[in-house]
Amino acid sequence: MVRTWFGVHRPRPLAREPSAGGTREPGSRVSGYLVTLLIVLSVLLAAVVIVVLAGALVVVRQRLESISENLAALAGALEGVESQHLHPLEGAVTAINAQFDVILGALPGIARKAAVVADRRPR
Repeated sequence: MVRTWFGVHRPRPLAREPSAGGTREPGSRVSGYLVTLLIVLSVLLAAVVIVVLAGALVVVRQRLESISENLAALAGALEGVESQHLHPLEGAVTAINAQFDVILGALPGIARKAAVVADRRPR
């Protein structure tokens, strides 16, 4: 008996599980085999999970290597296109950009003149 705040507590006897041969005690050989079986099954489950995850990681690694090779080929092709087609246009792009700089430099003056003309115009 154990005294608690609510009164006296009497522990109940352990329930016995029925088995094919009658009742089974908690420390019997049958329950020992079941515990061993549960341990073995748990270890096997953990091993299967590890094997499946390892296999998935191998597949992911292979796909990443394939993607890396494809990106390297794409980078090489891009460099070829850039050197063959874009590099010769560099002079023309520089000349066009210079003309744009002249035009952009003239815009503030044009805007001031347009404002003067707009102010003189009768409404």
